[in-house]
Amino acid sequence: MIRDRGTKKWQGFFLTNHVTMLKKMDIEDSKVKKPVLDEQQKLEINDLLVLSLQDNEPIKIKTWKDGFFKEYAPFTVTKIDPYTRKLIGEDGEGMQFVSFDSLMGAERV
Repeated sequence: MIRDRGTKKWQGFFLTNHVTMLKKMDIEDSKVKKPVLDEQQKLEINDLLVLSLQDNEPIKIKTWKDGFFKEYAPFTVTKIDPYTRKLIGEDGEGMQFVSFDSLMGAERV
């Protein structure tokens, strides 16, 4: 009679750091390099931010952080702080603080 451990013999493989490393590699492979905006794109983003601040108009903004893009919509700008280089506004999740350096786009909703 053969005494086989069945599926138990494979559990050790899946409990190692191997699976964790594969997941980290997959995340690293899906990261996107930060795009460089030209002056025209920066001016367009600035115009929409000021419009949202002045007219309380919701817009959609696109940010980049750590290799991934994130969009906030509808986003209403409540304050533009040039000293801390932060944009403060509200979206469906509440108050958001966005760094100027992470802004990648803005458009009307």
